[in-house]
Amino acid sequence: MSRHALVVYNPTAGSAAGADMWLGPVVHRLAAQYTVTVLPTVPDMRPADILNAIGKPIDLLVAAGGDGTLRFALGAVAEAQSDVPVGIIPLGTGNQLARNLLIYEENILSDPLDEALSVILDGVAMKMDLGIMNGQYFCICAGAGPLSDAILMPDQKDKVNWKMLAYASSVIQNFAMPPVMFQITLDEEKETFQVAASGLFVSNIADLGVGTLSETAQINDGLLDLCVLNPSEFGDYLHMGFRFAGGFVGGEAPYYIRKVRSLTVEVVPSRAKLSRFQHLGHKIRNFISGSTDSRPPVAQQATAMIDGDAWGETPMKIKVAPHAVNVLVPRRFATQLRRSGTMEAERIETERTGLIETERERVETERIETEQTARIDSEHESGATTNTGTENSSTENTQQSVELD
Repeated sequence: MSRHALVVYNPTAGSAAGADMWLGPVVHRLAAQYTVTVLPTVPDMRPADILNAIGKPIDLLVAAGGDGTLRFALGAVAEAQSDVPVGIIPLGTGNQLARNLLIYEENILSDPLDEALSVILDGVAMKMDLGIMNGQYFCICAGAGPLSDAILMPDQKDKVNWKMLAYASSVIQNFAMPPVMFQITLDEEKETFQVAASGLFVSNIADLGVGTLSETAQINDGLLDLCVLNPSEFGDYLHMGFRFAGGFVGGEAPYYIRKVRSLTVEVVPSRAKLSRFQHLGHKIRNFISGSTDSRPPVAQQATAMIDGDAWGETPMKIKVAPHAVNVLVPRRFATQLRRSGTMEAERIETERTGLIETERERVETERIETEQTARIDSEHESGATTNTGTENSSTENTQQSVELD
C-alpha cells in the first residue's frame, strides 16, 4: 500500500519565492517512497484544512517555509492529536526552530534544501513540546514589549532583501522605546511579581538567536523558559541586533531566565524609568518625528507576538503542551539530546543523593547531640545525688557530735 506525504508550503516565505526552483526536487526525492501531494498556504486556511487535504491518512507531513508556517503546520498536528511525523524544510528568514534542531546551519559548503531532505528521509522522529498562548499553538516563543515588536517590524520585502539584517535594524531602531512594566503570575507556584522589560519572551527552544537560554533547556522537557531582557545602553542593543542577524546559536544569553509550565503576562500601566541612553534616544526620535512629548507614553497594553507574528494583545495566558508533536530531526541531534538528557538526569540524581546524604548527616548529628545532652543531664543528676548523700551524712555526724557533748 502506497504511503502518502503532504508538503505544505508558504509561497511567500523569505526564501521560498519561486517555488518552481525547489518544489520539483523536493517532490522528486520524496516520490521514491511516498505518493506526494502539495498544498500552498493561503490567508484564510484553517489548521484542520491541512490534515484533511488529501482525504486519507497522511504518513508524512512536510512543512516548508518560515517559522510562521512551521507554527501553523505543527499546531494543526497537535490540535488533531496526530502522531504523524513532521519534516521541516526551512525557507524563511530566521529559521530559528530549524537552527535549534540542527536541521539548518549557516554553511556555504552545504545545500540547506538537500540537508533538510536528508533529515526527512533518514532522520529520527522524536516528541517535541509546543507552547500555547491564548489558545494558539507556538513552536518557538511568545513575546511582548519593544524588542518583541522589533521582530514584527520588518516587512516581507525587507526580509527577502536583507534577511536577518532586517531584524537587526529594527532592534536598534527600538532603543528609544521605554521598558514596559509587566506583571507575571506563575500558576503552579502561585507567585506574582512585577518586572520592567524591553522584551519579555516565553521560549520553547534553547536559543532565540542572542545566546543559549539554559544549559538544560530542551524541546521535550515539558517546560518553557521565561526570559526577561532589558538592555539599557547602545552597545547592548548593537550586540543583540547583530548577534541575532548573524543567526548565532550558543554562547551565554543576557537574560533573566526561569523555568515555567504555565503563567499569565499582563501590563501594569506605569512609567518605567529610562536609562540616560534611552532618554537621549527618545529626544532624537521626537526631533525626527516632530513630536513635542517630553516623556514617552505609558503603555496600557502590549502587542502579543508568537513565532514572529502578531497575535492579539496582553494579557497573555501561556502554558506548555508537553510532547505535542512528532518532529523529524538529525540523528546527531537526537543523540545529543539523549546525552544531555542523561547528563541532566544524572545531575538531578546526584543532587537528590546529595540531599539524602545531607539529611542523613543532619539526622545523625541530631542523634549524637541528643545522646550527648542526655549523658550530660544524667551526669548532672548523678552528681547532684552524690552531693545530697554527702550532705546528709555530714548532718548526721554533726547531730551525733552534739548528742555526745
